[in-house]
Amino acid sequence: MTIHIQPANHWSETAAIFAQINAVERSHIGYCGTAPTEIEATLREDFKLNEILFAYEKGEIVGVLAFDYDVDDKQADVWGPFLQENQSVEVAKRLWDAHPLTSKKWSFHFFINTKNRTATQFVTSILGAKQQGIHLALIKEKQNHTQSALPPIEIDLTNADEKEAFIQLHRSAFPRAYYSGEEIISRLDHHKRLFLSKHDDHVSGYVYLEANPEFGEGSVEFIAVDPVMQKRSIGRELLNQAIDFLFKEESIQDLALTVSTETKGAIRLYRSVGFHDRYELAAFQVDLTS
Repeated sequence: MTIHIQPANHWSETAAIFAQINAVERSHIGYCGTAPTEIEATLREDFKLNEILFAYEKGEIVGVLAFDYDVDDKQADVWGPFLQENQSVEVAKRLWDAHPLTSKKWSFHFFINTKNRTATQFVTSILGAKQQGIHLALIKEKQNHTQSALPPIEIDLTNADEKEAFIQLHRSAFPRAYYSGEEIISRLDHHKRLFLSKHDDHVSGYVYLEANPEFGEGSVEFIAVDPVMQKRSIGRELLNQAIDFLFKEESIQDLALTVSTETKGAIRLYRSVGFHDRYELAAFQVDLTS
């Protein structure tokens, strides 16, 4: 088997290859979608074209590898290894060995469909990756949604006590979140909204959502309820209000999300409002920091 490695040289063609491979469950990588236009926009914003590597055999593309990385944090999310069906671990190894970033003393993160056995074999057997957990991908379609009976309550940005109560609840619920409470507040705009649940002027829960109407996408990024107020359907009502906004105001047709399989309560909550299972993703980490 003769494999040649070359960098990408065209954004739209590169995005099309990502989309084509990722549409097959046995080749699927969780960090990447399947819509070429969305993939291209992400690539142009977060990647360098000459750092996306293709593997060729007999003139045909058989694999792709790219990284979404942060130099300061020394962390990289691995887009790949994307392999055409029936390709071997050797293709993934050739791509990995050829990429200049894999010589960095960084932490590399993978998000691989559990049915993608070749990529899983590569990261576990060749790289010695440690599995960090399993995540369930769910989806809900607009046509199956029932509108919430209560209108949402948006956070009052002029109320310092309300902002601080949200920040404290978020910090307690998600101590290692990718956005802090302060960062969430700073991100708020028409397409990024923060809805609260309040009881006797006490912030009893919140949901933070983001919409990307250009690509017809929306997501519930964070949802939490004060432990002393749980089992009162607060989380379900907040979630329905977020879904209402995304489906009605943003003209989104379906919502997708991933959640750890260890969070049984969250899975029950999402299923209770009409989300259903799509696939499972395994998270892996390789530390080359020593």
